[in-house]
Amino acid sequence: IHVPFLPSTNGFINKDSISKMKDGVVIINCARGELVVNADIIEAVKCGKVSKYFTDFPDTDVINIENIIACPHLGASTPEAEDNCAVMVSNELKDYYENGNIKNSVNFPALSAIKKDHRVTVLAEDNPMVKSLLDEVANKNGMKIAVATKGGNLYAILDGDNALSENDINNIKNTDGVYHVRVI
Repeated sequence: IHVPFLPSTNGFINKDSISKMKDGVVIINCARGELVVNADIIEAVKCGKVSKYFTDFPDTDVINIENIIACPHLGASTPEAEDNCAVMVSNELKDYYENGNIKNSVNFPALSAIKKDHRVTVLAEDNPMVKSLLDEVANKNGMKIAVATKGGNLYAILDGDNALSENDINNIKNTDGVYHVRVI
């Protein structure tokens, strides 16, 4: 069942709708508990018309009935989930700000590296010219480079024991397709 709960869908899985289903049907309800008439689903499971019923709305009526699987509703909007998300976002933003690591971004690729003494991060269009320049600058300066791409975007982390020169940084910044360069 994958429908919204509306006045027109309230109890739409009921004795009448179940009677029109094939014998032995399996019903999975992860949408809303109110979509199913519990007494009718219990009767249908007990007589075998419905072979299994799964719901993540474990009303006391459907708990401990053979062939009904009731699990906790795993909603992401519980107070605990909201708190955990806030902590996760805060930690990820802090890690990006302090270290340049990206995790769980919608628009940019995930990329993390252990930070050396000097780090430069580059957000750019994913194109061969940018990649070539970054490889050249990293090799010239004895830096490690990590690159990831996603959706036409490139994210690079250059790490090393020595800082890049202003000339190298400006060269990267002024390359077509480079959106942002950050020295950390």
